[in-house]
Order: sequence, then structure tokens, then C-alpha cells
Amino acid sequence: MKRFISLICVVLISGGGLLGACCPPNEKEPLEIQSETTVLSMANGMAVSLTLFNHSDQDIYYGEMYMLDVFKEDGWLDIPVKMKEPHFFLSLLYLIEPGQDVPLFVNLSWIDYQFEPGTYRLCLRYHFVSDQRSERSAFFEFTLLP
Repeated sequence: MKRFISLICVVLISGGGLLGACCPPNEKEPLEIQSETTVLSMANGMAVSLTLFNHSDQDIYYGEMYMLDVFKEDGWLDIPVKMKEPHFFLSLLYLIEPGQDVPLFVNLSWIDYQFEPGTYRLCLRYHFVSDQRSERSAFFEFTLLP
């Protein structure tokens, strides 16, 4: 129980960093995000089912909050992730054991942002349980069609 509470405290204390810009992708991250599709349609609700894979030999924890970037001429730009009412992110901490995979459902229509067709990137921040100070990011890049 103490271990779980200390993990939540670390996440809450470092909360400002979770809302900041996505950091650049690192090479060969141990947490991989996959989907059967990399093309979403604005006409079909902009939702995608993802799978998170822990390829490491350590426990990984993450929260529901994710960041989004859009690719423009000059590179990746942050999208402010603000949920439309009545949707919200829960402040829960999830654990993925080594070799485990878990589902993650993302519905972009819940985000209060004027999406346009283009290339986007979802960024999910995570930590190793053994190293709570080291924040890493996993990415899922997709194309949004009209």
C-alpha cells in the first residue's frame, strides 16, 4: 500500500511536467503503442483502439492523460488537450508488467480542438517503477482524413 501511495505522490508532484509539450521520440523505447490502423476519419468519430506493449524487463506505470502534436510545415506543434464536457481524464495510475500488453481507447472527438485533416502524434508519458524520476514517452503517429 505504501508503494502505491508513493507512486501516486510522485505523479501528483510532477504533474506540471505531464501537461507540458511532448518530448522528441527516443530510440527503441520499451513501451510500444500499436494499432491496426494509422488512418482515422473525422467523419467516423475519430476514435482508435490502441495496444500498449511493455517490451522491458521492468514494471511500467502510466496515467490516462496523453498529449497531442500536429505536424505543420515547421515540424511538430503542441495541441492543448482540453476535454469537452462531460469527458475528462481520471487521475489513475496503471501498471504494465514486463511482457504484458494492455488496451487503450482514444476518442479525439472528446477533445475541445478544431481538428483538420493532417498528421498527428499521440504522446503517452510513462515511468519505470524502479526509477520514478526518469520520465519517458511513447508515441503513436496517425493521419486524420476528412
